[in-house]
Parts: sequence; C-alpha cells; structure tokens
Amino acid sequence: MLISREGIIATWMPKIEGRAKTTSIVRALTDDIRDGRLHPGDRLPAMRDLAYDLGVAVSTIGKAYAEGTRKGLLSSEVGRGTFVVPASDVPFAGPPELSNAVDLAFNTPVIGSPHLKLFADTLRDIGTNGDVGPLLGYHRPWTGRDRFRDAGATWLAAQGLRVSGDDIVLVSGAQHASAVALNCLTEPGDTIITEALMDPGRKSLMASRQLVVKGLPIDKHGLIPEHVEDACRQSARVKVLYCMPNHHSPSLATMPEDRRKAIADIAIRHDVSIVENDVYGPLTESPPPISSFAPRQSYYISSLSKTVAPALRVGYLAVPPGKAADMIPGLIATAWMVPSICAEIATQWIENGTAQKLIEFQRRELTIRNKIAATAFDGFEFQALPTGMHIWMQMPDAWHPAAIVTQARQHDILIAPSEMFAVGRHHPSNAVRLSLGGAVASHTLLKRGLETLASILRDSPENSYLIM
Repeated sequence: MLISREGIIATWMPKIEGRAKTTSIVRALTDDIRDGRLHPGDRLPAMRDLAYDLGVAVSTIGKAYAEGTRKGLLSSEVGRGTFVVPASDVPFAGPPELSNAVDLAFNTPVIGSPHLKLFADTLRDIGTNGDVGPLLGYHRPWTGRDRFRDAGATWLAAQGLRVSGDDIVLVSGAQHASAVALNCLTEPGDTIITEALMDPGRKSLMASRQLVVKGLPIDKHGLIPEHVEDACRQSARVKVLYCMPNHHSPSLATMPEDRRKAIADIAIRHDVSIVENDVYGPLTESPPPISSFAPRQSYYISSLSKTVAPALRVGYLAVPPGKAADMIPGLIATAWMVPSICAEIATQWIENGTAQKLIEFQRRELTIRNKIAATAFDGFEFQALPTGMHIWMQMPDAWHPAAIVTQARQHDILIAPSEMFAVGRHHPSNAVRLSLGGAVASHTLLKRGLETLASILRDSPENSYLIM
C-alpha cells in the first residue's frame, strides 16, 4: 500500500520487465510520476514490504530507491520514509537510461508537464480535425509552405525582426540554418570572422566547409567593433561575420544597441554578409537584432528547438529581400526539408499562442534554476543571466578546466570546459560552461550537482579526490 501525506490510500505495484530489476523499478517510478499515478507527497512502501510483494531482494528495492533519490525523484526522511518530491521539482526528462550523470555540459530546454499535455492535445487535434495526407509527403516549395513561413514571420517579429514570409526559409533548427546560409555565402578557403568563443557544433560545421575561421576578442558585451573593422580591412577574403549577439554561448554576452549599429555599419561598408544566430533570443530581453540595421546583407537565425521543445526541429532563416530561392541548393545539400508534421505543430503553436506560453514556462523554470546556481556558487566568479540556460564560471586560480572536468566526472557530473569553445589559436579563458536546463531532471538533482561541484572547487586539486 501507499500512503500520501494527505492521507490518500493507493496501491503502487511497479511492473518488473527483464532481468535488470533495479532499472525496471526506477523506470516504473519515473513513468508513474510523469503520468500521474504517483503524486507529490506520496510515501512509497517500506522496502521490505515492496520487496515481499514483488518477490525480490530488499537490497534491490534499496538500490532503486537510492537511484530515485539521486535522480531527484524521491526524498527520504529519517523515521518517516521515502516520498515523491513536489511536482514542480520533477519536470519530465525522458527515459532514465539516457544518463546516470548530472549533465551540466548540454544546453537543452526543460520539458515539463505542460509540454506533454499540449503535444498530446495537438497531435490528437491534427489527427481528428486536420488533413493529415499532405503532412506525410514532401512539401513544396523547397523553402516551405506559405502558411509555415508566415508563422515564422510572426515568430521573428516577437524577436524584434520584421520581415515578410516570402523572405523566410524553413529549416530544421539553428545548426541546419547555419549550414544552409554558409553553403550559399562561402566557398572553401573563404575567411569567416566570429567571436573567439563559439559553440562546438558551429566550429565543426565551419571546418567541414573548409573555411578559414578567425576568432575575434570579445568583452562582456560581445564582439568589439574596432576588432571587426580591423579584420575586414586586413583580408579581402572575409565573406561572412557569424555572431551571436544575445545570450552568447558560452560567455552570455549581450550586445548593446549602439554596438549592434556600429557592427552593421562596418559590414555594410566592407560588403560582408552577416549571419546572426539568435537561437536563445526568446529567453531574454534584448535590443533589436543586428539584422534589423543591415537587412540587405543579413541572414538571421531563430529556432524553436532551444527554447520551446528540443524535438520540435523547426527554425527560421530570414534572408535579404528576394534571396530565399538562393538557399535552395543549401537545403538540397543538407536535410532537403523540414518534416511537415513538425512544421504544422510549430505553426499551430505560434498561431494560437502555445509557443509563447512555453517560452514563458521556460523563463520561469530557468529563473528558479539560476537562483539555485547563485546560491550554490556564492563567493565564486561567474557570468549569468536571470533567465539564461547556462552560467559561465571562472575557475579559481588553483584549478585548470581539464582538472575540474576530470574531478567532476568522478562524481558523475559532466561540464563543458572553455577549450571546447575556443576558435582557432585563441587561448581560452580559465572557465567552464555549466548548463542549467533540461539535461538535469529536477531542481533537487541540479542543486546536489552544483553543490558537489562547488565543494570540489573549494578544495585544492590534489585533495579533491577526498570529497564524497
């Protein structure tokens, strides 16, 4: 039997499948919390009772409860028992077998119960009331159906960029948009200038295009106009400025409006195309995009994947007027097209306000997680945004990022060192990026991981192995 703190009586009998009994019990626990069969405050059966009911060893139940506690699903109180933690602290994070680590290395939105209901309701509505036939085939034109592109224009307007749907290309996320734009704008051997720190995925993309990538110094506001000017003067082969003016990954720099205008003016004078990645833009309040000051040579990227739902691989590439057809070779060379079912969901969610509601959910959740990080790292130096998806943390002098990565991994904590983001020969700062999003399932697990990492950093590298 299961007794809740509210006195409700229920029965919980997890179904064991396969030989991995502990894993099966933890999976059942996760599924039952997610689906509402277990509720906040419910007290789980005593280990001996559940072991007897299931016909397994008491140690098997003990391991399952311990794993549930480690994942932030359960809490134990001496003399009272083991309880399901509050619902607000258990966003759904996928199958438990995906990872046993506290993953602070991967930026991904938090997926909560609102996503599950909205997604199920949308699929049901499409199946019941919609014409699903067209969603199963290839869409034409290549750049996306008019309705999909118009929804993209509505999405971009909320980010401060007003463009016609005719000048939007439907893409499968920001990485795909970057590939399509660079395919159109560059040839192997061309020079591209960017921030001295960049997301590893973009680095790999540029290497595959055989581009000469020049990383420029940044400060707390991002790219510095004088360095952009110098780079454009020094090389006639500079074809593209690729930048992330909002919520820069990893530094979190946000560029002020006067600097955006200055950089747009430099690009115009030197006839350099701008590829502006604003994938995190919906999470923050920021000035108008650089692209709004140089619309005839700017390629602006936004996506729902990093802010609404990771599996909704739908993004929008806004191009200069009349340039949408120029993107078709890049589309054909990469993913051909966005799956129509994904585009339909994204379009409906933009049209009916669901996308904005999920952005608001994300911002509230990240606000909580940033407060947890601020408490855990009180006294340390780090950059953060109130609704940022990660923090950029400076290491104490005694620590090198490679050393803290090794020590953290020994405690099942994954982090991203500055070397991952360094462009070219740029010497990275002594820092790590710590993601606060949905790769960590709950507040409890995030708090435990961050506090463990803070304890490691407060010790000296040679003594850190003593921390348990």
